[in-house]
Amino acid sequence: MKTAVPGACLALVFAALAISLAEEPSVGCQFGARLTILPGISEASGAALASGSPTRLWVVNDSDEPIVYGVEPEGRIVDRVRIAGATVQDWEDLAIGPCPAGRCLFIADTGDNTVQRPRITIYRIPEPARGSTLSATADAFHATYPDGPHNAESLFVDSDERIYVITKGRSADVYRFPASITPNGTSMLERVGRLALVAGGVNGHKRDNARGELATGAALSMDRNWVAIRSNESVWFFRTKDFVTGRPGVPNWVNLGSAHEPQGEAIALGPGRMIYLVGEGGSKGRPGTLRTMACALPQ
Repeated sequence: MKTAVPGACLALVFAALAISLAEEPSVGCQFGARLTILPGISEASGAALASGSPTRLWVVNDSDEPIVYGVEPEGRIVDRVRIAGATVQDWEDLAIGPCPAGRCLFIADTGDNTVQRPRITIYRIPEPARGSTLSATADAFHATYPDGPHNAESLFVDSDERIYVITKGRSADVYRFPASITPNGTSMLERVGRLALVAGGVNGHKRDNARGELATGAALSMDRNWVAIRSNESVWFFRTKDFVTGRPGVPNWVNLGSAHEPQGEAIALGPGRMIYLVGEGGSKGRPGTLRTMACALPQ
């Protein structure tokens, strides 16, 4: 395969966004009654809503074996699917989206805490059927960044099958794969732009000392109208049609403090107003967590 070559003229610049309560549209959210424990998934790092179910999630660990877990809302593991042909370096997010097989899971092996990986990998498999224990052999899409290695924990796939990766830094850099990619090939990512993920203010006033938060997960809504990006402390909702063209606008911001997650890592958007928050247990060996949240996003 030819390696895709980025063009500087194609790079779109995102405006740095200083978000305050006075600037952003209000979003009414209500958290579920309790934090659900995910026994056996201590390093839950990515989540996606399973097709055909309003509540069942696919979840991955960021280390250990190449397994995708099917999880019910009460935290019970109902499926363990080993991903054939995949290895785990640092799995950090999970997305579901269109693919030639219909619906596929996309697994982001993109973590790089030391910022020195020569390339990242996205694994793609047809979404497993209920009761499966082994997936089809995964397609592996490798990529390099145009400006050197990055640590990234956020992934989503749009309706055109384009794969987006968002880095974890005080500013979040947004990259995407070329429109045409080949399994086992290595592509050069296109830099779409940069976001400053900043929390809102207090009593309608912007905080002068607001700091950029670290992106730990992303997801696309089921109607594909919204891109959600989360940190340990917040969620930002961007309109997809603007986000993918490099004009993200001012997002809707939600404070996740009331979720009481030990370490929030992933987000999945369900039908209606339902949102699923998944995270690690906060220390080694402690089980992961799941919290629901219902949000009334603008039309």
